[in-house]
Amino acid sequence: MDTPVTCLELIRILPATPEEVFAAWTRPELLGRWFAPPPLVPGRVSADARAGGRFQVEMLRPQGKAAVVGGEYEELRPPERLVFTWEFEEMPETRSRVTVLLRSSGGGTQLTLRHERLPDARQLARHREGWEGCLAALETFLGGDR
Repeated sequence: MDTPVTCLELIRILPATPEEVFAAWTRPELLGRWFAPPPLVPGRVSADARAGGRFQVEMLRPQGKAAVVGGEYEELRPPERLVFTWEFEEMPETRSRVTVLLRSSGGGTQLTLRHERLPDARQLARHREGWEGCLAALETFLGGDR
């Protein structure tokens, strides 16, 4: 039996320009300030933001063990489109693809996040919860002192 391909999509309006939002997704010093869904907190971050470049983000759990996610940048079209692969180090079954689309919207930026190729409904639900937390952290970061 074939496993159904699953995809999630989230849309947010963020209090920053598309250029600022794009930078928050691609500059390691900025990623390290927001990229983790609470109660996790960002740890070490590396990002070589170019097609074929790789990224890795460590998210620290309250009990101390890190969750590490990484991938490869497939497409960067500043400040409107970012596409990268996605895989948790401890869960290779999460190998999938993320597209982030940005466009100006009423003094801010509309962000559309599309996460495709998730292996099943359970992973879709887990990733939805994680992305909801990450996007809330991004909104807080962009709305505060940068």
